[in-house]
Amino acid sequence: MAVRLVVNEIISILEHIVDIGVKMPPFLLPLAKNMKRAAEEKADVAAKEDGDGE
Repeated sequence: MAVRLVVNEIISILEHIVDIGVKMPPFLLPLAKNMKRAAEEKADVAAKEDGDGE
């Protein structure tokens, strides 16, 4: 859960940096979004193993 929040904040910060016109390497935002997806999938698997995911 905490990982998801941190990754969401990283994505938000990167999007704001792009909005103000700072050039960033093109791989950073997709990398952060991929990390978010991976964390969500891992959380879903853990919830199903605990019997919470329906």
